[in-house]
Amino acid sequence: MKLLDKKIEEARQTLFERFEWQCSQSPKSAKFMYENNTMYGYIPEEGVRSALKHGTVVIGKLGLAETLNILLGKDQTTEEGMEKAIEIEKLYNTRCKEFKQKYKMNVGNYNTPQVQKSQWAA
Repeated sequence: MKLLDKKIEEARQTLFERFEWQCSQSPKSAKFMYENNTMYGYIPEEGVRSALKHGTVVIGKLGLAETLNILLGKDQTTEEGMEKAIEIEKLYNTRCKEFKQKYKMNVGNYNTPQVQKSQWAA
């Protein structure tokens, strides 16, 4: 979990570095988008950030079942696998909430679907 937390932090750094780069671009790079209000919220005096701050920055993962198989030799259809899946999801959710508060932006947690415990419990 410590390694995963480190990787989530690296993803945060990369995403917000990219966001800052996008904010530094001239509106002339996509002039039509700013002129026809496609970039809702754009205020020329405030620059590109005025429109982009309303978007969503997303941290996500694919292959949770495969990850569980590598870590545990089981997937989310077992009790042990589901417990680990929930632990992983909680970490992502906690970090995304922290990033939302810190940056005052929408930060999403996207992932592949997983089987809910109620669907496999006998």
